[in-house]
Order: sequence, then C-alpha cells, then structure tokens
Amino acid sequence: RSLVSDLGSGVGATVEDFAPGWFDGVSWLHLTAYTYLAPAGRSLFQRLADEARRRGIAYSVDPSAAHLLRASCDRGEVRAAFTGATVLFPNHDEAEYLTGDADPAAAAEHLLDIADCVAVTQGAEGVDVARRGAETFHVPAEEIDVVSTLGCGDAFAGGFIAARVRGADDRAAAEAAVASASHAARLASAR
Repeated sequence: RSLVSDLGSGVGATVEDFAPGWFDGVSWLHLTAYTYLAPAGRSLFQRLADEARRRGIAYSVDPSAAHLLRASCDRGEVRAAFTGATVLFPNHDEAEYLTGDADPAAAAEHLLDIADCVAVTQGAEGVDVARRGAETFHVPAEEIDVVSTLGCGDAFAGGFIAARVRGADDRAAAEAAVASASHAARLASAR
C-alpha cells in the first residue's frame, strides 16, 4: 500500500487564523499530525490543544503518518506536542515511532504518559486499548472482504469519538470504532 501526502497545498490555516469562537458549543476536538506537520502548523496545533484544555473540552490526536513524523520531526517534540490528549489514536507504526516498542499493547501502555487513553490500531489484527488505572484490552477486527483501507483510521477515530460523546466506555467505544472502520473498508472509497 502507498499514500502520497502533500502538506504544502492542503493545509493553509495558521495560528493567526485562530478564533476562540471555533470552540463555542464544541464537546470534542480531534487533531491530526497533518496539522502539526503543515508549514506553520505546530503553533496552530498547540493553540488548538491549549484552547481545548482551557475550556475543559476533550480532545484526541491521530499521529497520522509515522514516516512523515520520522522524516521531519524530533520524537521528543512530537511526544510533548501530543501530551495532554484525552485519547491518542496511533496505528501500530506510529505507536512504535512514538515509543520504540514494537508490541502494540506495550506501546499503548507506554503512551499513557501522553494521553489518558490510547487505542493502537493494527488493521486486520484489531486494536489494543490502554487507559490509566485500567487493564489493557484487545478488540479483534471484524472478518470482512476488504475493498480499500483508505480512510479506515479516520473512520475508527470517528466511531470511537462518537461513542464516547454518547457516554460509552472504552470497550464499547472501541467496538463501535472497529465496526465503523470495517464499514469503511468494505467501500471502494471512504472519502
């Protein structure tokens, strides 16, 4: 599989564009590393995370692309930027980049110094979910005929967040997220 990302043309917002009104009525903020990686994006990423924390709004981070982070960022700086998230959604490669640990469950537990909850996705192998003060658990992937995996990570995060906003616990949220990602994988294009 391969994906080409061009951050120069698709992300134009800067910290100067920020308006506190963006957060009025918001119950959850989801950030991706694509914001962090964009030109002038680090200051915007930090401003958005700071505003969510200031207002007591839950927020999540999807590290988005281990290869881009590895190529252009200091791992310590990335970890510092992501610290404070309610939920972190790394895939297996991103979790290994952030921790140096190839075991998904162990990496999820190591990342609890960054976020309250960590869900390490592993495609057909499912997801390992860790939470501070709770036992780490695994939710298997659904056995399906995969058409395309493009957008499955976004669908997983969306399913998890939607379930949590409705009051679901981590296990129910992870199960909803797996169902959402499985639905996306059955489509020719999830976007």
